[in-house]
Amino acid sequence: MTRYQVFIKDYPGGKAEKAEFVLNFCKLYPWGDPDEFAEYLFALFDRNMDGVVDFDDFIRIESTLTRGSLEEKFKLIFDLHDIDKDGFVTYAEILRVFKSMDKLMRKLPPMQLSSEMRVNRFFAKMGRSSYDKLNRNEFLQGCCNDPEMVTVS
Repeated sequence: MTRYQVFIKDYPGGKAEKAEFVLNFCKLYPWGDPDEFAEYLFALFDRNMDGVVDFDDFIRIESTLTRGSLEEKFKLIFDLHDIDKDGFVTYAEILRVFKSMDKLMRKLPPMQLSSEMRVNRFFAKMGRSSYDKLNRNEFLQGCCNDPEMVTVS
């Protein structure tokens, strides 16, 4: 089956509304609590903020994740963490996404560091405080200079 056929099978109308998208994503992680992270993902896929994800939205993200450069992937990660879509990420936004990922994976072996410790370390490596806002370029530079972020992507 092509990616389009799989998308149409999951979303016969050719578009995924938020509730449908979240429900289908939750089926992929029955052992965890994926609801909050699924909502962040939906916002990432729904670039024009029209409340639906169509195949073009879906394939653009999927293509970047599978074929994109490291910089393109970090841009997506920035967009995922920019919850309020103001062009900046804050400590609180990054922490919310990290905590949602922890809930998503809750029945798998726990991370060695808590969400707070991982976000603190990321900001500290950049010489920034938890009160700072990071624009896209600052975030990208921080990711590129952090070997742990490079291996995650």
